[in-house]
Amino acid sequence: MDNRTKSQSRKQKYKAAGKCSQCGRDPVPGGKTCQRCRDLFRSYRLARQARGLCSCGRERDDPELKACEYCRAATREYNRKLRDEVFEAYGGKICACCGEDRSEFLQLDHINNDGAAHRREIQRTGLSVFCWIRANGFLPGFQVLCANCNYAKAHYGYCPHQPDKEVNDAPINAKRTATRAQRKLEERCGP
Repeated sequence: MDNRTKSQSRKQKYKAAGKCSQCGRDPVPGGKTCQRCRDLFRSYRLARQARGLCSCGRERDDPELKACEYCRAATREYNRKLRDEVFEAYGGKICACCGEDRSEFLQLDHINNDGAAHRREIQRTGLSVFCWIRANGFLPGFQVLCANCNYAKAHYGYCPHQPDKEVNDAPINAKRTATRAQRKLEERCGP
């Protein structure tokens, strides 16, 4: 067994025992590594950044950017796979209302229109909400909608693709928004 294999085996044993995966000490609460290893890795990362390198050690293509092209591509790929995984868990990459299937237009919708309150509660926004959803086992209460349907649902309380729904069926804040929009339209164009 070579040194690399021994090191990997040792790290796997530490990890299985709930210890710091690098040195075998007790990790910080809620973490995977101990404070000493965290500080050491942070100092390595900061030293690389001071030399104008990416945190992975590669040269940055653009000094204005924090990461090299390799790390940016890896992050884009991770984010794409995460979105795809969450969308698949909620019915696939297709709008539940109109059937739009181009992933660039798709968004995750809170069915009960409580997205802002939910994001405040979990203290997350953007793709970190997708991470939270995956970590919590794909809880019910979400659906995949295209940007148009999601916007219409949030601001008017219904989607124009579903003409059988009336504004009166909408949540109270959506009714207010629709009424306000209707008043502004009447002010501009007349009744």
